[in-house]
Amino acid sequence: MTSRDFAKGLEDHLYLGESIDDLVTLIDIFTVQRGIQHNTKPNTGDFLFSAAILCVILTPCKPPGYRKSAVALRKAFAGIANSRIKQEQFRNAISEEALDLQTIAQLVTTEFNQMFHLRPGNYIYS
Repeated sequence: MTSRDFAKGLEDHLYLGESIDDLVTLIDIFTVQRGIQHNTKPNTGDFLFSAAILCVILTPCKPPGYRKSAVALRKAFAGIANSRIKQEQFRNAISEEALDLQTIAQLVTTEFNQMFHLRPGNYIYS
C-alpha cells in the first residue's frame, strides 16, 4: 500500500500549484521512515497519520501556524517526486521526534520545527 491508493481524496487538499505526485511522495517517505523506526509494516492508519502530520488532512486542534509551516515545508520540496536528491534531503530532515509520534494528542503538543531539521534558507518557519 502507498498513499497513491487514496490519492483521489488527497487532491482536494493540495495548495495552488502542488503536484499530487509530490504530495504522495512526501507522505510515502514519511510513512516508510516511521515504519523503519518502529520495525513495522505501514498500514492505512500510518499513511493517514503521516498525511495529518504534513497537514494534508486537517486536524483542528493543531497549534497556530502549524498549517502554514506544513505548507511551506511541502513547497520547499516541490519536485520531490522526480528528484532522488530531494527525496534523500526529506528523509534526512525528518527528526526522531516526528518518527516517534503515535497520536494526534502528541502531535498537537509538538512544535512543527521540532519535527523537521532543515537548513535556513531552504525553508521558512513562522
